[in-house]
Amino acid sequence: MNGTDVFSKVKVVIYTMRATFLLYKSCFRPAVIVLQWHDKWHRDGQIYFPNDVNSADELLEKTNWHLLDEERTDIKKSLERLLAARQVVFEELGLDCLPDLVVTAQPKNVEKTGMALGYNPQNCFLWDDNPKLHLDPKVLSVTPYEEMLEDRQEKLLKFLNTCLPPEHMEEDLWEFMLGASPCDVSLREDSISGDKSYHVRTTQSLEPWPIPDFRSSEGSAKIRKAGLGEEGTLSPVTPDSESSPLRPKSFNELDRLVAKSISESSVRMSWQELKGEREGQEVGAS
Repeated sequence: MNGTDVFSKVKVVIYTMRATFLLYKSCFRPAVIVLQWHDKWHRDGQIYFPNDVNSADELLEKTNWHLLDEERTDIKKSLERLLAARQVVFEELGLDCLPDLVVTAQPKNVEKTGMALGYNPQNCFLWDDNPKLHLDPKVLSVTPYEEMLEDRQEKLLKFLNTCLPPEHMEEDLWEFMLGASPCDVSLREDSISGDKSYHVRTTQSLEPWPIPDFRSSEGSAKIRKAGLGEEGTLSPVTPDSESSPLRPKSFNELDRLVAKSISESSVRMSWQELKGEREGQEVGAS
């Protein structure tokens, strides 16, 4: 039996922190917008996307938002990246079906999310690279994926240089990529020639992910009872600010905002409001 045979028997869930999928801060007007997806997808301040949907367009068809075209495109591209990651996990692990996809704007709760999906919470575990979650007995800490094996790097560079050569990039795009933080740099510019090239860090080996120890359930229960493991919040992969005013303080507050947006959905917005010409930030019905 090979590795994919084993993984095909495991139910996989992609559980990710993407606050902007619930409270969207526009880059195109001074507005913060509550995103109301299909009613059945909202539970306890999280979005449970159906795993039988294969495209961002299909997901967006289930919404009725008052958004600018640029905002809708921004959200669509975020969805496409998320669906691409889901497809890769599905293919690499040889799964029988696409993984469940859960998006949250709150500290991750493995047991509650597992129960919402119909799984036994005792058998649910989260592999996460957020160090703030390391005390949670349901979380297995992993090293951030910042380096790639050399053979995979070669394949990735070949793909990037074929599909999007740096010299063919629009100026706005390469300026954005060159402005990345040192740990996230994926494009470099030669100081003399000005030529641009992709940069992907490599490593000789990758650490294997830990396996849950089912025998430590008693110790895990003691840790949870002591109140530890409740501090986990954000993942470095999705750099939402912990102190951001956009992050609701509780599931109840987020549900209240969503409910408020539904009750106001019949209120007509003027063109001036839609364009965000009123001063300051506002929470708009979506």
